[in-house]
Amino acid sequence: MFRYTSRNAGARGACRLLAIVLLSGSSLFAQESLSTLRGTVTDASGAVVAGAVITVNEQGTNIRVRSLRTDSQGNYEIPGLKYGTYRLEAAMEGFRKFVVDDIRLSSSQIRRVDVVLEVGAVEAEVTVSGQAAAIETEQGKVSVDLSGQQYKTLPIAGNRYSGTAPVLAALPHVQPVAGGGFSGAGFSGQTGSQVHMAMDGVKEETLNTQTVNLEAVEELKLTAVNNTAEYGRIGYFDTVSKRGTNRFHGELSYYQQNSAFNSRSFFERQKTRDLYHMFNVSASGPIFRDKTFFYVLWNGERVPGQTFRTRNVPSEAMRRGDFSQLLGLSSPVVIRDPLTDQPLPGKRDSHQPAQRHYDAGAGEVYSRAEHRRPR
Repeated sequence: MFRYTSRNAGARGACRLLAIVLLSGSSLFAQESLSTLRGTVTDASGAVVAGAVITVNEQGTNIRVRSLRTDSQGNYEIPGLKYGTYRLEAAMEGFRKFVVDDIRLSSSQIRRVDVVLEVGAVEAEVTVSGQAAAIETEQGKVSVDLSGQQYKTLPIAGNRYSGTAPVLAALPHVQPVAGGGFSGAGFSGQTGSQVHMAMDGVKEETLNTQTVNLEAVEELKLTAVNNTAEYGRIGYFDTVSKRGTNRFHGELSYYQQNSAFNSRSFFERQKTRDLYHMFNVSASGPIFRDKTFFYVLWNGERVPGQTFRTRNVPSEAMRRGDFSQLLGLSSPVVIRDPLTDQPLPGKRDSHQPAQRHYDAGAGEVYSRAEHRRPR
Protein backbone atom coordinates (compact mmCIF):
# COMPACT_ATOMS: atom_id res chain seq x y z
CA MET A 1 0.00 0.00 0.00
CA PHE A 2 1.24 3.45 -0.88
CA ARG A 3 0.22 6.30 1.38
CA TYR A 4 0.89 9.99 0.88
CA THR A 5 0.38 12.50 3.67
CA SER A 6 0.46 16.25 3.06
CA ARG A 7 1.03 18.74 5.83
CA ASN A 8 -0.13 21.59 3.68
CA ALA A 9 -3.85 22.32 4.12
CA GLY A 10 -3.82 24.38 0.95
CA ALA A 11 -2.45 21.45 -1.07
CA ARG A 12 -5.10 19.12 0.37
CA GLY A 13 -7.82 21.61 -0.57
CA ALA A 14 -6.46 21.98 -4.07
CA CYS A 15 -6.38 18.19 -4.53
CA ARG A 16 -9.96 17.89 -3.32
CA LEU A 17 -11.07 20.67 -5.66
CA LEU A 18 -9.27 19.03 -8.60
CA ALA A 19 -10.93 15.67 -7.83
CA ILE A 20 -14.36 17.31 -7.69
CA VAL A 21 -13.77 19.05 -11.04
CA LEU A 22 -12.57 15.85 -12.72
CA LEU A 23 -15.43 13.75 -11.39
CA SER A 24 -17.97 16.41 -12.33
CA GLY A 25 -16.54 16.67 -15.83
CA SER A 26 -16.70 12.91 -16.35
CA SER A 27 -20.32 12.88 -15.19
CA LEU A 28 -21.28 15.66 -17.56
CA PHE A 29 -19.62 14.04 -20.57
CA ALA A 30 -21.13 10.63 -19.85
CA GLN A 31 -24.64 12.07 -19.82
CA GLU A 32 -24.70 11.79 -23.61
CA SER A 33 -25.23 8.03 -23.28
CA LEU A 34 -27.89 8.30 -20.55
CA SER A 35 -31.58 7.81 -21.26
CA THR A 36 -34.90 9.27 -20.11
CA LEU A 37 -38.24 7.83 -19.10
CA ARG A 38 -41.30 10.04 -19.38
CA GLY A 39 -45.04 9.64 -19.47
CA THR A 40 -48.48 10.72 -18.25
CA VAL A 41 -50.58 9.16 -15.49
CA THR A 42 -54.36 9.05 -16.07
CA ASP A 43 -57.34 7.19 -14.65
CA ALA A 44 -59.73 4.94 -16.58
CA SER A 45 -61.78 7.94 -17.74
CA GLY A 46 -58.73 9.69 -19.22
CA ALA A 47 -58.47 12.37 -16.51
CA VAL A 48 -54.89 13.16 -15.44
CA VAL A 49 -53.76 12.09 -11.98
CA ALA A 50 -51.59 14.68 -10.24
CA GLY A 51 -49.37 13.72 -7.31
CA ALA A 52 -49.06 10.02 -8.16
CA VAL A 53 -45.86 8.46 -6.84
CA ILE A 54 -43.59 7.10 -9.58
CA THR A 55 -40.76 4.76 -8.55
CA VAL A 56 -38.16 3.28 -10.91
CA ASN A 57 -35.90 0.33 -10.00
CA GLU A 58 -33.18 -1.27 -12.10
CA GLN A 59 -34.10 -4.94 -12.33
CA GLY A 60 -30.61 -6.39 -12.62
CA THR A 61 -29.30 -4.69 -9.48
CA ASN A 62 -32.57 -4.03 -7.60
CA ILE A 63 -31.38 -0.47 -6.99
CA ARG A 64 -34.04 2.22 -6.62
CA VAL A 65 -33.00 4.75 -9.23
CA ARG A 66 -35.57 7.49 -8.67
CA SER A 67 -38.83 8.25 -6.89
CA LEU A 68 -40.97 11.31 -7.65
CA ARG A 69 -44.55 12.59 -7.99
CA THR A 70 -46.38 13.58 -11.15
CA ASP A 71 -46.97 17.30 -11.75
CA SER A 72 -50.30 19.10 -12.00
CA GLN A 73 -50.73 17.79 -15.56
CA GLY A 74 -50.07 14.20 -14.52
CA ASN A 75 -46.69 14.16 -16.25
CA TYR A 76 -43.41 12.72 -15.01
CA GLU A 77 -39.88 12.66 -16.44
CA ILE A 78 -36.88 10.70 -15.14
CA PRO A 79 -33.56 11.51 -16.89
CA GLY A 80 -30.08 10.13 -16.27
CA LEU A 81 -30.86 6.41 -16.66
CA LYS A 82 -28.17 4.00 -17.79
CA TYR A 83 -28.63 1.36 -20.45
CA GLY A 84 -30.55 -1.55 -18.91
CA THR A 85 -33.91 -3.02 -17.93
CA TYR A 86 -36.16 -1.22 -15.43
CA ARG A 87 -39.32 -1.71 -13.36
CA LEU A 88 -41.72 1.23 -12.99
CA GLU A 89 -44.34 1.46 -10.23
CA ALA A 90 -47.14 4.04 -10.03
CA ALA A 91 -49.18 4.40 -6.84
CA MET A 92 -51.95 6.76 -5.72
CA GLU A 93 -54.43 6.64 -2.84
CA GLY A 94 -57.72 5.09 -4.03
CA PHE A 95 -56.15 3.33 -7.03
CA ARG A 96 -54.52 -0.03 -7.60
CA LYS A 97 -50.74 0.00 -7.87
CA PHE A 98 -49.67 -0.10 -11.52
CA VAL A 99 -46.41 -1.94 -12.34
CA VAL A 100 -44.55 -2.09 -15.66
CA ASP A 101 -41.77 -4.72 -15.80
CA ASP A 102 -39.01 -5.25 -18.36
CA ILE A 103 -38.73 -1.68 -19.63
CA ARG A 104 -35.64 -1.92 -21.79
CA LEU A 105 -33.72 1.31 -22.38
CA SER A 106 -30.93 1.60 -24.92
CA SER A 107 -28.31 4.32 -24.57
CA SER A 108 -29.31 7.95 -25.25
CA GLN A 109 -32.98 6.98 -25.66
CA ILE A 110 -36.08 8.91 -24.64
CA ARG A 111 -38.94 6.49 -24.05
CA ARG A 112 -42.56 7.16 -23.13
CA VAL A 113 -44.40 4.88 -20.70
CA ASP A 114 -47.93 6.09 -19.97
CA VAL A 115 -49.82 4.76 -16.96
CA VAL A 116 -53.57 4.15 -16.57
CA LEU A 117 -54.66 3.67 -12.93
CA GLU A 118 -57.70 1.61 -12.01
CA VAL A 119 -59.89 2.33 -9.02
CA GLY A 120 -59.32 -0.14 -6.20
CA ALA A 121 -57.37 -0.91 -3.06
CA VAL A 122 -53.73 0.19 -2.96
CA GLU A 123 -52.72 -3.36 -1.98
CA ALA A 124 -54.01 -4.65 -5.34
CA GLU A 125 -51.55 -4.60 -8.21
CA VAL A 126 -51.81 -4.45 -11.99
CA THR A 127 -48.66 -5.68 -13.76
CA VAL A 128 -47.82 -5.35 -17.46
CA SER A 129 -44.67 -5.97 -19.49
CA GLY A 130 -42.84 -3.04 -21.07
CA GLN A 131 -40.22 -4.87 -23.17
CA ALA A 132 -38.77 -2.95 -26.13
CA ALA A 133 -40.60 -0.09 -27.83
CA ALA A 134 -41.62 -1.05 -31.36
CA ILE A 135 -41.86 2.56 -32.62
CA GLU A 136 -39.82 5.60 -31.61
CA THR A 137 -42.33 8.30 -30.64
CA GLU A 138 -40.24 10.83 -28.72
CA GLN A 139 -37.37 11.55 -31.13
CA GLY A 140 -36.85 11.92 -34.86
CA LYS A 141 -33.57 10.01 -34.90
CA VAL A 142 -32.96 6.97 -37.06
CA SER A 143 -30.96 4.64 -34.83
CA VAL A 144 -29.80 1.04 -34.67
CA ASP A 145 -29.06 -0.96 -31.51
CA LEU A 146 -26.82 -4.02 -31.37
CA SER A 147 -26.82 -5.86 -28.04
CA GLY A 148 -23.95 -7.91 -26.68
CA GLN A 149 -25.98 -11.08 -27.21
CA GLN A 150 -26.58 -10.20 -30.87
CA TYR A 151 -22.85 -9.57 -31.32
CA LYS A 152 -22.09 -13.10 -30.15
CA THR A 153 -24.31 -14.57 -32.85
CA LEU A 154 -22.79 -12.58 -35.74
CA PRO A 155 -20.91 -14.86 -38.18
CA ILE A 156 -17.89 -12.50 -38.30
CA ALA A 157 -14.62 -12.03 -36.48
CA GLY A 158 -15.90 -8.80 -35.02
CA ASN A 159 -13.25 -8.24 -32.37
CA ARG A 160 -10.12 -8.87 -34.39
CA TYR A 161 -7.52 -6.29 -33.34
CA SER A 162 -10.16 -4.69 -31.09
CA GLY A 163 -11.89 -2.79 -33.86
CA THR A 164 -15.52 -1.89 -34.51
CA ALA A 165 -15.32 -1.87 -38.33
CA PRO A 166 -16.51 -5.48 -38.98
CA VAL A 167 -19.53 -5.05 -36.70
CA LEU A 168 -20.46 -1.62 -38.07
CA ALA A 169 -20.31 -2.99 -41.62
CA ALA A 170 -23.05 -5.50 -40.71
CA LEU A 171 -25.50 -2.81 -39.59
CA PRO A 172 -28.01 -0.87 -41.74
CA HIS A 173 -27.26 2.74 -42.83
CA VAL A 174 -23.50 1.98 -42.83
CA GLN A 175 -21.21 2.03 -45.87
CA PRO A 176 -17.44 1.41 -45.96
CA VAL A 177 -15.61 4.56 -47.06
CA ALA A 178 -11.99 5.58 -47.59
CA GLY A 179 -10.69 7.88 -44.90
CA GLY A 180 -13.36 6.75 -42.47
CA GLY A 181 -11.06 6.89 -39.46
CA PHE A 182 -10.52 3.82 -37.32
CA SER A 183 -14.10 2.73 -37.89
CA GLY A 184 -13.64 2.83 -41.70
CA ALA A 185 -17.34 3.62 -42.18
CA GLY A 186 -19.72 6.36 -43.23
CA PHE A 187 -23.37 6.65 -42.24
CA SER A 188 -26.26 7.28 -44.66
CA GLY A 189 -24.02 8.52 -47.47
CA GLN A 190 -21.90 10.85 -45.34
CA THR A 191 -18.10 10.83 -45.33
CA GLY A 192 -16.16 9.11 -42.59
CA SER A 193 -15.15 12.49 -41.13
CA GLN A 194 -18.81 13.08 -40.23
CA VAL A 195 -18.91 10.12 -37.84
CA HIS A 196 -18.45 10.59 -34.11
CA MET A 197 -17.37 7.72 -31.89
CA ALA A 198 -17.95 7.47 -28.14
CA MET A 199 -17.30 5.05 -25.30
CA ASP A 200 -19.87 5.17 -22.50
CA GLY A 201 -20.97 8.58 -23.76
CA VAL A 202 -17.47 10.12 -23.84
CA LYS A 203 -16.87 11.29 -27.41
CA GLU A 204 -13.63 10.77 -29.31
CA GLU A 205 -12.48 13.95 -31.07
CA THR A 206 -9.70 12.47 -33.24
CA LEU A 207 -11.67 10.64 -35.93
CA ASN A 208 -12.44 7.39 -34.14
CA THR A 209 -8.97 6.22 -33.10
CA GLN A 210 -10.01 4.39 -29.92
CA THR A 211 -9.74 0.62 -29.76
CA VAL A 212 -12.78 -1.19 -28.40
CA ASN A 213 -12.92 -4.74 -27.08
CA LEU A 214 -16.40 -5.74 -28.15
CA GLU A 215 -16.40 -8.65 -25.70
CA ALA A 216 -16.78 -5.99 -22.98
CA VAL A 217 -19.58 -4.10 -24.79
CA GLU A 218 -23.19 -4.49 -23.67
CA GLU A 219 -24.62 -2.38 -26.48
CA LEU A 220 -23.50 -0.63 -29.64
CA LYS A 221 -25.82 2.29 -30.46
CA LEU A 222 -25.63 3.87 -33.90
CA THR A 223 -27.42 7.07 -34.95
CA ALA A 224 -27.32 7.73 -38.69
CA VAL A 225 -30.01 10.39 -39.35
CA ASN A 226 -31.36 13.46 -37.49
CA ASN A 227 -28.74 13.59 -34.77
CA THR A 228 -29.53 16.12 -32.04
CA ALA A 229 -27.69 19.40 -31.48
CA GLU A 230 -25.32 18.21 -28.75
CA TYR A 231 -23.41 16.10 -31.29
CA GLY A 232 -20.88 17.84 -33.53
CA ARG A 233 -21.24 15.46 -36.48
CA ILE A 234 -24.05 13.87 -38.45
CA GLY A 235 -23.30 10.25 -37.59
CA TYR A 236 -22.65 8.89 -34.11
CA PHE A 237 -22.03 5.53 -32.51
CA ASP A 238 -21.52 4.71 -28.87
CA THR A 239 -20.21 1.55 -27.20
CA VAL A 240 -21.69 0.92 -23.75
CA SER A 241 -19.62 -1.22 -21.36
CA LYS A 242 -20.94 -4.23 -19.51
CA ARG A 243 -21.42 -4.02 -15.74
CA GLY A 244 -22.17 -6.34 -12.87
CA THR A 245 -25.58 -7.31 -11.46
CA ASN A 246 -26.89 -9.31 -8.52
CA ARG A 247 -26.19 -12.55 -10.39
CA PHE A 248 -22.70 -14.04 -10.71
CA HIS A 249 -21.75 -14.68 -14.30
CA GLY A 250 -18.60 -16.01 -15.94
CA GLU A 251 -17.61 -16.56 -19.55
CA LEU A 252 -14.69 -18.12 -21.41
CA SER A 253 -14.25 -17.87 -25.18
CA TYR A 254 -11.60 -18.68 -27.78
CA TYR A 255 -11.41 -17.65 -31.42
CA GLN A 256 -8.92 -18.79 -34.06
CA GLN A 257 -8.23 -17.85 -37.66
CA ASN A 258 -5.95 -20.20 -39.60
CA SER A 259 -4.44 -19.75 -43.06
CA ALA A 260 -4.79 -23.51 -43.62
CA PHE A 261 -8.38 -22.74 -44.63
CA ASN A 262 -7.44 -19.78 -46.88
CA SER A 263 -6.72 -19.78 -50.61
CA ARG A 264 -3.39 -18.75 -52.12
CA SER A 265 -3.06 -15.25 -53.54
CA PHE A 266 -2.87 -15.19 -57.35
CA PHE A 267 0.64 -13.64 -57.44
CA GLU A 268 2.14 -15.78 -54.66
CA ARG A 269 3.77 -19.17 -55.14
CA GLN A 270 2.69 -20.34 -51.72
CA LYS A 271 0.26 -19.28 -49.02
CA THR A 272 1.41 -16.90 -46.35
CA ARG A 273 1.16 -18.22 -42.81
CA ASP A 274 -1.60 -16.38 -40.99
CA LEU A 275 -2.63 -17.42 -37.50
CA TYR A 276 -4.73 -15.43 -35.11
CA HIS A 277 -5.65 -16.51 -31.59
CA MET A 278 -7.95 -14.55 -29.26
CA PHE A 279 -8.77 -15.48 -25.67
CA ASN A 280 -11.43 -13.88 -23.47
CA VAL A 281 -12.14 -14.55 -19.81
CA SER A 282 -14.77 -12.43 -18.01
CA ALA A 283 -16.59 -12.46 -14.67
CA SER A 284 -19.22 -10.25 -13.04
CA GLY A 285 -21.45 -10.20 -10.00
CA PRO A 286 -22.22 -8.47 -6.70
CA ILE A 287 -19.67 -7.30 -4.15
CA PHE A 288 -22.43 -6.15 -1.79
CA ARG A 289 -25.85 -7.31 -2.96
CA ASP A 290 -28.14 -4.49 -4.17
CA LYS A 291 -25.29 -1.99 -3.66
CA THR A 292 -21.91 -2.63 -5.27
CA PHE A 293 -21.02 -4.74 -8.30
CA PHE A 294 -18.01 -5.69 -10.42
CA TYR A 295 -17.17 -6.66 -13.98
CA VAL A 296 -13.73 -7.75 -15.16
CA LEU A 297 -12.46 -8.96 -18.54
CA TRP A 298 -9.10 -10.35 -19.62
CA ASN A 299 -8.38 -10.40 -23.35
CA GLY A 300 -5.33 -11.91 -25.03
CA GLU A 301 -4.31 -11.85 -28.69
CA ARG A 302 -1.55 -13.91 -30.30
CA VAL A 303 -0.76 -13.18 -33.95
CA PRO A 304 2.11 -15.24 -35.43
CA GLY A 305 2.21 -14.68 -39.19
CA GLN A 306 4.13 -14.00 -42.41
CA THR A 307 3.87 -11.59 -45.33
CA PHE A 308 5.34 -11.93 -48.83
CA ARG A 309 6.54 -8.75 -50.56
CA THR A 310 6.82 -8.72 -54.38
CA ARG A 311 8.80 -5.92 -56.07
CA ASN A 312 10.20 -5.18 -59.58
CA VAL A 313 13.98 -4.63 -59.87
CA PRO A 314 16.18 -3.52 -62.83
CA SER A 315 17.53 -6.28 -65.10
CA GLU A 316 21.27 -6.85 -65.72
CA ALA A 317 21.01 -5.08 -69.11
CA MET A 318 19.35 -2.04 -67.52
CA ARG A 319 22.16 -1.84 -65.00
CA ARG A 320 24.59 -1.58 -67.95
CA GLY A 321 22.55 1.25 -69.43
CA ASP A 322 20.59 -0.78 -72.01
CA PHE A 323 16.88 -0.05 -71.57
CA SER A 324 15.72 -1.59 -74.84
CA GLN A 325 13.67 -4.14 -72.88
CA LEU A 326 11.31 -1.31 -71.99
CA LEU A 327 10.25 -1.07 -75.63
CA GLY A 328 8.81 -4.60 -75.51
CA LEU A 329 6.32 -3.77 -72.76
CA SER A 330 2.59 -3.54 -73.44
CA SER A 331 3.03 0.18 -72.82
CA PRO A 332 6.51 0.86 -74.26
CA VAL A 333 8.87 3.25 -72.48
CA VAL A 334 11.32 5.36 -74.56
CA ILE A 335 14.39 7.00 -73.02
CA ARG A 336 14.78 10.54 -74.42
CA ASP A 337 17.42 13.21 -74.17
CA PRO A 338 15.91 16.02 -72.04
CA LEU A 339 17.90 18.65 -73.99
CA THR A 340 16.79 17.65 -77.49
CA ASP A 341 13.70 15.54 -76.72
CA GLN A 342 15.09 12.90 -79.14
CA PRO A 343 15.44 9.17 -78.41
CA LEU A 344 18.92 8.38 -77.18
CA PRO A 345 21.07 6.48 -79.72
CA GLY A 346 21.75 2.83 -79.17
CA LYS A 347 20.08 -0.50 -79.41
CA ARG A 348 16.47 -0.07 -80.57
CA ASP A 349 16.74 3.68 -79.84
CA SER A 350 16.62 3.03 -76.14
CA HIS A 351 20.26 2.43 -75.18
CA GLN A 352 21.88 4.97 -72.88
CA PRO A 353 25.64 5.21 -73.51
CA ALA A 354 27.94 5.31 -70.52
CA GLN A 355 28.96 8.94 -71.26
CA ARG A 356 25.30 10.01 -71.03
CA HIS A 357 24.74 8.65 -67.50
CA TYR A 358 23.30 11.02 -64.93
CA ASP A 359 25.99 12.91 -63.04
CA ALA A 360 24.72 13.16 -59.48
CA GLY A 361 27.69 15.25 -58.35
CA ALA A 362 27.14 17.89 -61.01
CA GLY A 363 23.40 17.90 -60.43
CA GLU A 364 22.67 17.68 -64.17
CA VAL A 365 19.90 15.71 -65.89
CA TYR A 366 20.85 13.86 -69.06
CA SER A 367 17.84 11.71 -69.89
CA ARG A 368 14.17 11.12 -69.15
CA ALA A 369 11.74 8.24 -69.60
CA GLU A 370 8.51 8.45 -71.57
CA HIS A 371 5.62 6.03 -71.93
CA ARG A 372 4.62 5.45 -75.57
CA ARG A 373 1.33 3.84 -76.48
CA PRO A 374 1.52 1.07 -79.09
CA ARG A 375 -0.08 1.83 -82.44
